[in-house]
Amino acid sequence: SGMHWRNAANPRGKIVDGRRELFSDGPPVWETLTGDAGSLAIRHEVRAEGFEPDLRTVYRDERRPRVAACMHDRSYFGGHGVWVRTQVPNTDPRWASEEEPPARLSLHREFVFGGDPDAALARLAEGVSVSVRTR
Repeated sequence: SGMHWRNAANPRGKIVDGRRELFSDGPPVWETLTGDAGSLAIRHEVRAEGFEPDLRTVYRDERRPRVAACMHDRSYFGGHGVWVRTQVPNTDPRWASEEEPPARLSLHREFVFGGDPDAALARLAEGVSVSVRTR
């Protein structure tokens, strides 16, 4: 069987199988993928200054999509992420003025590979610290 994708707007999730199906495109906060191949937990954090973006979930699972997939792929299998549906105002400081300062938009994504994805999401919500030792 395929991987199982779910997120905050789709807690019951969808099977990644190349079949197009409906889903809720609510704001993306977290996503998980689980299955025989392993697991993945993702936490999204979007920051904006100068405007309020309308953020939605993107999910594509189509063996034969009606629109071209990116990067020369011929299909979408469990493609997921964040879609900014709002027009983004000017973010280039060269074109800004005192009356209209540049807007800012950033997306921060944290990933945890393997293990229990629900436990990983809980750890991500608390904040993650990493220590690295070198020889």
